[in-house]
Amino acid sequence: MADFPLQIEPADKILFASKSLGDQACPITINVKNPTKEHQAFKIKCTSNEMFKIRPPVVAIKPESSQKIVITFNPKKQVPECGKHFFNFYACPFPGDTTARVFFSSDKGKEAVSKKIFVDFKKEDENKEPENKETKEPEKKE
Repeated sequence: MADFPLQIEPADKILFASKSLGDQACPITINVKNPTKEHQAFKIKCTSNEMFKIRPPVVAIKPESSQKIVITFNPKKQVPECGKHFFNFYACPFPGDTTARVFFSSDKGKEAVSKKIFVDFKKEDENKEPENKETKEPEKKE
């Protein structure tokens, strides 16, 4: 299988973290960079369209440019276990003479390479004190 042609940040894991995770929408921004000299058709698929909203889900990225994608963990959803859900990112060079959506519905679009990135969830504790790295150790009595 060919290497994935685009650079995705974050590259290894997508983390949804919020004090109100599950109760309110939790958006994160993914940066997708096209370092190639070709137009790239790009799309994202997720394990649950009810749980996640992706904007834009399908896009054309010009050569040597980047695109921001907003992925939202929808409100009123139970927070799932980490590593259960993932996003599949698809990319394929294309001539740019049509939309990325039309391209992906063609036979050429089926040649796209993919990259899977798993999702973690972290409900931050609102009562937790921030950790102080300069905490002194208690003095020992001898």
